[in-house]
Amino acid sequence: MLPIPAVGAGIVGLGALTTYLVAPWLKTDLAYCYKFMKFAEASIKTVEAKLFMVDMFEAAVKHNPQKTFLWNEGIAYSYAQVDEKATQVARFADGIGLKCGDCVAMMIFNSPEFVWTVYGLQKLGVQVALLNTNIRSKSLQHCLTVSETKTVIFGQDLQDAVESVADFLSSERYSVWIQGSVVPSPYQAMDSVTVGMSTTPVDPIVRNSVKATDPIVYIYTSGTTGLPKAAIITQNRPCSASAMVPVLCNITEDDVVYLTLPLYHSAAFLIGLAGTVRAGCTAVLRRKFSASVFWDDCRRYDVTAFVYIGELLRYLVNMPEQPNDKDHKVRVILGNGLRPEIWAAFKDRFNIKEIREFYAATEGLGLFMNLGDKPGSIGRCSPILKRIYPLNFLKFDYENETAYRGPDGRCVPAKPGETGLYVCAIQAGKRDFDGYKGKKELNEKKILRNVFKEGDAYYNSGDLLKVDDMHDVYFIDRVGDTFRWKGENVSTTEVASVLADDERILHVNVYGVKVPGADGRAGMAAITMNEGCTVDQEFLADLYKKVMGNLPVYARPIFLRMHESELETTSTFKYIKTNLQKEGFNPSQVKEPLYRLDSTKKAYSPINRIFYDQVVLGKSKL
Repeated sequence: MLPIPAVGAGIVGLGALTTYLVAPWLKTDLAYCYKFMKFAEASIKTVEAKLFMVDMFEAAVKHNPQKTFLWNEGIAYSYAQVDEKATQVARFADGIGLKCGDCVAMMIFNSPEFVWTVYGLQKLGVQVALLNTNIRSKSLQHCLTVSETKTVIFGQDLQDAVESVADFLSSERYSVWIQGSVVPSPYQAMDSVTVGMSTTPVDPIVRNSVKATDPIVYIYTSGTTGLPKAAIITQNRPCSASAMVPVLCNITEDDVVYLTLPLYHSAAFLIGLAGTVRAGCTAVLRRKFSASVFWDDCRRYDVTAFVYIGELLRYLVNMPEQPNDKDHKVRVILGNGLRPEIWAAFKDRFNIKEIREFYAATEGLGLFMNLGDKPGSIGRCSPILKRIYPLNFLKFDYENETAYRGPDGRCVPAKPGETGLYVCAIQAGKRDFDGYKGKKELNEKKILRNVFKEGDAYYNSGDLLKVDDMHDVYFIDRVGDTFRWKGENVSTTEVASVLADDERILHVNVYGVKVPGADGRAGMAAITMNEGCTVDQEFLADLYKKVMGNLPVYARPIFLRMHESELETTSTFKYIKTNLQKEGFNPSQVKEPLYRLDSTKKAYSPINRIFYDQVVLGKSKL
């Protein structure tokens, strides 16, 4: 007979073996659950203590005032210096009559000015509409209108954006401030006013009425409804998002985070900037991403972490190999959209120890993060995790582009291994969907009701995900009239409205097409001309001028297809895109005239087989 301890050990060993055979994913899951419990605890504590983004900043200033907070173009700014500038912005805002709860629209490139302007406005409890620096004309006018503000601050390098809406700003009596000491009339120079303001700390009592559910910023995101939508980011969102940095990525005050993504987007603002402050570390700002100087910056500033989008990493991998590719201190990166084929190549070439791929939407509910460095995965969703967090994957009706409903009218969960529509339960007071500023129907389109029972409501992500047999989750595709290019969501409706504003055009169908070696889909437009109108050089030049002047760079259609007959539609008059997307811009498959955006000729130029082959072989960049 075996001794009792040996019997016990045998039982434990048998139990472990049984667990491994029945649920081999359990060990990974327990570690994952532990990390996310710590993350949830940190987020909740911050919200309950009413330590909002500006409070975390002021705490970091108090904790280590002389520590370098920002590096920008070789100049270091301490936490104390940024705080003094932010205080002057707050006193400037107070001086022009802004108060807690008001809103200011702001368009500024990545810079220290962006940071201290945002924090200065937050010191008063003023909300900020973060404008995309690429938008102009109609899109910019729309974003200003939606923000419901009459005060707008532009960076000094964005006067062309101001001029694109000059008449609108004048007619609507906006108070327009441009950063700098000298600006053209009739605009006001912000720096000439703020430079003389007091740096005496602003009493936090002036923002004492701010609640966790109040907006802090509006971040504009393209969707299926056309023009940009203003996603409402409440005070509690940075409390949660910023915790990802120290808790899930183990970033401490000794780290240096490189922020080359635009701060007007959620990844750089809510995770990168807010996370840097929460960890009390240093951020390196670059106005725009540059693959050619990326690693030089990392070496120059001793960068240890950075925030990415998948396209950024593809650019870096495609750069010629260098002997010093591994000569840097970067150990952890976090972001989204990293394709499996780039994952291993990037990690091995540049010797990156940890890749924290995550999935989250600016306005959405739920968060996935890959903590196990499994290439292609965005996180986990095991039976245990689904009990903790009310998310689900629904069987998808591809023909109607919506969740499939059974004979009883209820949605049907996707089977294991089947691609499904990701949804998350909305629970009032516990898990609210903040949605968008503006018309209520914008929010309603993102909500699925009566999903599993009468009266329930789920946030509809509009994304198709898949869970494998080890409960790892993978992003598959987007649905609806949005595709992703250059790290941005492109609304086909918005692009079509710009192109269709031409009396020579009868119909426009905009869609995204796959390009070998590129993340996302490149914009393409199928166009039918009005009777009697021809596609001549004047038309191609006019169309080029129109898209360059009215659409941000990522939304400009790279390809055109000239339809000789009316475009095919569904019974509800929606354009059918499936066959068009499959044929893409391949002249061997498309018998109709094809054109490409040609910056050298400042027009759309014909596509031939030679150009197509060069793109496929990676010899010609788009």
